[in-house]
Amino acid sequence: MHDEQSSTPSGRDRRHERILLAEDDDISQLVTLRALQQAGFRVDAVRDGRAAITALESKAYGLVLTDCFMPGMDGFSLTRAIRNSKVASLDPGLPVIALTGLETDRDLARCR
Repeated sequence: MHDEQSSTPSGRDRRHERILLAEDDDISQLVTLRALQQAGFRVDAVRDGRAAITALESKAYGLVLTDCFMPGMDGFSLTRAIRNSKVASLDPGLPVIALTGLETDRDLARCR
């Protein structure tokens, strides 16, 4: 059976692609991890941007979900590192989704 919600506009099912979750809060990480796994996605979780870079260098991911504010390397720095990378194992076009409770226009602009 084909699940329309997990497909791209081209109809390609993306649930076979691994997701990297970068989240330092234990409860947020657990809730997000479980929700994605229950939806059929394969997910790896790390606690900061530096660990995310290490994971991205060792495995292929189809998506990164990152908390904007983590100790050490935050989600903004992680995204810049991905976008500006000259390392072959880091895809500068990798989709990154920011996870944040902030909602001001300035926060939204910074995420974009």
